[in-house]
Amino acid sequence: MIGAFCDAIKDTDLVDPRRYIAGFQTIPDEIPGFGAVDLHQVKISMRVASATEGEIRGGRMMGLHVLLPEATRELGGFVDACHSLTAATTVDVGREVELIDGMERIMRRASHG
Repeated sequence: MIGAFCDAIKDTDLVDPRRYIAGFQTIPDEIPGFGAVDLHQVKISMRVASATEGEIRGGRMMGLHVLLPEATRELGGFVDACHSLTAATTVDVGREVELIDGMERIMRRASHG
């Protein structure tokens, strides 16, 4: 659901079209019909505004398929569906700020490299 929410707001006045959009959703520790699972994970879904898509396709901005997986792997998280304009991964609950900090470091390195 968090990815659908990010899609719904990506082109609204709520979002700066020059920034990446990240939404976080705690994954329940119980799967209906299966039972309890010991996950303690947060799903991160990312999107970009339509105005930014050309910047990513043109190589002037880093694609989400590079940015989010790299930051997620640094935290030992799980990389799921990642594409240049949409991406989703998971990390342990409580590591959301570390993930954002990691993405900012990756972007700084890329801009200086």
